Amino acid sequence: IAEPLTGLAAAAAQVGAGEPVPGQAPSGIAEIDAVGEALERSARRVRDAMARERRFTSDVSHQLRTPITRLGLHLESVAAPAGDPGLLLARGDVAQLEETLTHLLAMARDAVPAESSTDLGVRARAAFERWRAPAAARRRSLELVADAAALVVSASAAAVDQIIDVLVENALDHGVGVVTLAVRDLGGAAAVDVADDGSVVEPGDSIFDRRHGAGSGLGLAVARSLAEADGGRLLLTRDEPTTFSLVLPQPPPGHP
Repeated sequence: IAEPLTGLAAAAAQVGAGEPVPGQAPSGIAEIDAVGEALERSARRVRDAMARERRFTSDVSHQLRTPITRLGLHLESVAAPAGDPGLLLARGDVAQLEETLTHLLAMARDAVPAESSTDLGVRARAAFERWRAPAAARRRSLELVADAAALVVSASAAAVDQIIDVLVENALDHGVGVVTLAVRDLGGAAAVDVADDGSVVEPGDSIFDRRHGAGSGLGLAVARSLAEADGGRLLLTRDEPTTFSLVLPQPPPGHP
């Protein structure tokens, strides 16, 4: 009895990893054989769903790249006073869109560098500059709390930027008062907190569920997926004032 059950346990682990599950040799125990067949069917469905999602991400990225490139070229050709803040912001947004598409396409192809790293403080400061004007346009204040010292984490810059953008936009859309970005050294890990003066109506992990429609949690769900893909975590650390924390591991000592 133990031998076929051990095989089922290994097959279940392969399903969770999205790997193919080879057919199990008949054990002579009907119930165990039925579970093995169900696992094999589930593995096929999981692989098919993952393949469809990757194809969709790849197709969308390709379709968006051309108009975004044209938009960037148009902005470069626009005649405006040197250093015009609106034009500089628009060009920065287009550049970030192109970087986001490149990152999504790499994720769809399983081509994201496994050893990518970035300075969390630099990413937080870049987000502060990106969002300062949009926050002011909504009569909201944006504050940054970050030391000048480097705080390198094992994550891609594109993923960190996307996650922080989701959190800041969520705070501006659904929160109140000042939005604060704070970078913290956790010793072996680092975190960036995005907080506002509001409170969460729906506390707990359910806020990260994928839902569609007004006030959907799709952005938060995607942000959590991006964090986990880089070995990090995205948490609702306080209900009031609302605080989301992106926690990412730091490279081991001596890592380049």
